[in-house]
Parts: sequence; C-alpha cells; structure tokens
Amino acid sequence: MLKKLTAWGAAAMGATLLILAIFPVHGTRDPAPPRVTSAVRGQGILSAGAVAVPLSAPAGAPIGGYPRLRYGSTGVEDEPMVRVIVLSEPGASMAIASVDVLLVPAALREKVEKRLSDLRLDAVLVGATHTHSGPGGFWDDALGARFGTGPYDRAFEEALAGRIADAIRAAAAIRGPAQVSVARSRRPDLVRNRAGGDPGGRLLALRVERPGGDVVGQIVVFPAHATVHGSSNRLLSADWPGALARSLPGVTVFLQGAEGDQTYVLPSPHPGPTHAAYGRLVADEVARLPYPPGDRAPELAAAEAEVGLPAPSFGAVPAFLDRLLQNLLWSWMPARTRVVVVRIGPATLLAVPAEPGVAVGETWRGAAGGDAEVVSLVGDYVGYVETPERVKARTGEAKRTYLGPELAPVLQRGLAAAQGALPPARP
Repeated sequence: MLKKLTAWGAAAMGATLLILAIFPVHGTRDPAPPRVTSAVRGQGILSAGAVAVPLSAPAGAPIGGYPRLRYGSTGVEDEPMVRVIVLSEPGASMAIASVDVLLVPAALREKVEKRLSDLRLDAVLVGATHTHSGPGGFWDDALGARFGTGPYDRAFEEALAGRIADAIRAAAAIRGPAQVSVARSRRPDLVRNRAGGDPGGRLLALRVERPGGDVVGQIVVFPAHATVHGSSNRLLSADWPGALARSLPGVTVFLQGAEGDQTYVLPSPHPGPTHAAYGRLVADEVARLPYPPGDRAPELAAAEAEVGLPAPSFGAVPAFLDRLLQNLLWSWMPARTRVVVVRIGPATLLAVPAEPGVAVGETWRGAAGGDAEVVSLVGDYVGYVETPERVKARTGEAKRTYLGPELAPVLQRGLAAAQGALPPARP
C-alpha cells in the first residue's frame, strides 16, 4: 500500500511539474516606461566630507560570496569597512558609499535611507565592493541567502544599515570647502574577460581635496571581481578593494565598473598576498593619473528613475526547464528596481543594481556620452546583464542571468530617462 501511495505521489508531482513546464501559469510582463522619481542640480561652491567606519560583524558571522555548506567565518583577515564621501552644493547634496559586502539588496538600501530622512540628501548611492569574503546574513531572500550571502540574520541587517547610515551622517557633519578633479585611464592588462570577450579595464578617479591641497579622498571606479580569496576562505576580508583603499590617502570610495565578465589579472611574481598586491597595483595607477587643477564649483546633479523589469528567464537551463523555473520562481523574481545617474564635474556615473558585462557597458556609455562610466551593484540586485543577442544564444554571461534578454534595454531606457531629466545648468 505504501509503495502504491509513493508511486501515486511521484506521478502526481511529475504531472504537476509537466504542467508548470508547459503552460504559462503567470503569463508575461510588459514593463511600463521608466518613471523619473527625482532630479536635482546644484550650483555654487562645493563642500565635502568623508569617513571610513568598520562594519564590525559579530564573531562567526556568515561569510558571503559563494554557496557553502558552512557559512560561519572563523576570523578577520582585514576589517571590512563602509567608506563614504558626501558632496554638496547649494541646491544639491549626495552621499556616495561603498560597503565591503557582496551586494546591496533594496531592503538594506531602504533601511539606510529611512535612517537618513532628516538629512534631506538628494541622492544616496550605496554600492557594494563585491568582495566575496565580506560579512553576509543581511539578505532576506531564500534563494539569495542560500546561494550567496548565507543565513539571514535580521539583527545584523539592522546593524549593517545602522553602520552605513551612521557613516553617511558622520561624513555629512564634517563637510567643508572642497574641490574635485577627474582623471581616467585604461588598464586592460589588469583584467581578463572570463567569457572570452574583450577585457575592459576602464579606470575613473574623482579626487576630492581641500582648497589647500589636503586630500579628502577619492571615488574610484574599476571593473574586476573581488574574488582573490576563493570559496575555501573562511576569514572576513575586503579582498583587493580593501587593499586599494588602504593604499591611497584620505577615504577611498571604491565602486565596481562594468564587471559582470571581468576578473583580476596580476602579473607574477608579486610581493605579499595576492589580494594586497593587486589592490596596490590599482592604487598605483590611481596615484599616477594626470589630474587637472581642482574645480571648486563643479557641476553636481543627480536623477533617479524607477523601471519595471522583464519576465524571468533563466539562461543556465534549457528551454523546457526555463518555463518550469519561471512558473515556480515567478514570485521570487523582482518586478521593479531603480537606476541613478549622477553628474560630478566632467564625469557621469550610470549607477545600476546589477552586474553588466563589458559589451553592455559599452552600449550604455555610447548612448550616454563619452564622459559616462557604468557603476555596478548599487542599491538593489537584479543579477547579471548580458547583451540581448548573447542571452538568446546562451553565450557569454547568459548562464548567470535570470531576467531574460530584455534586461539590458530596460535598464538602458531607465538610465536615458534619468539622464534626460537632469535639470539644465543655471546661467
């Protein structure tokens, strides 16, 4: 009798899965046009403040970055941090923060913004350095926690949001007269395209100084996965972005560029631990850039747009299983997100909550203008972004995508709407 019931149960489950795989239970999504939710532009003398604060994860905190059987960390190699630069001009103020974690879920970003509502900042960008050795446990998502950040701990999520907000508040409190200069270079020799395409290596640095020349800090954008420490590592670490920050004066806010298919390349031999050597190599490039004279009244503007996301589609599985996963996991897949465009002097930052590859980044920059740079992993997470052609052909980074071939165009339309909404400079 038991065998008969087991057989009937297996048959019923098989039939259910077959139905889910064949019929579109949830239908389709038709994302609405992007909706601009804010847009500001300042004018006048720049002020800036910057701080760096340890994340102070509790002993044994989950270590985020890879699927693991055991997530508990066993110690700290170098302290993961939150680093913040706050910039203000009359009419506009913004905070740009980098956090030594794998990613920043929307719920975490919302908790940070709620804690800062009294500051009335016009834009708050919270980006992940994407270290695969930082503290986890802050993502209240069953799939994300299981395969990325480890068991969810509400208390640590609240503590992490508090740390980030406190750092932003502290940076805002010490704002003083400042000037900014922007420099760029390209170092394709320091990265490798793991999907076999072109390397990126685009480097953008915005140096913030006091009028007398003292360095407040810098915002550095560069695309390379922070995966020097592999999945066997059990020590908390900021990986190479932490070494980069420790090698430069002031506070270094590091943001990932279009890093979806980019991984680090370090010439050998090299002195010391690999992550430290690579961080110093990128820092050396930042230090030797030919910075122009600082601008005490640079253009400062920001705009945000909300976008509806396309229907889920999983590039790692064949079409039959793709339909099955769509129907099983539909409610888990995000339906909306936001993008932010920031203008600081001659640099435009295209901030997205995703991991675009180098080809997608080139397309977005081409549409936005030659002074634009893509910034990944800011304020939410909607996965990898590959070109529509590669997603349809299931090549490149398509195997890591879960929102189908329309994700890149949808995010691009959001960026265009935000950029188009930036108020014109006042005469």
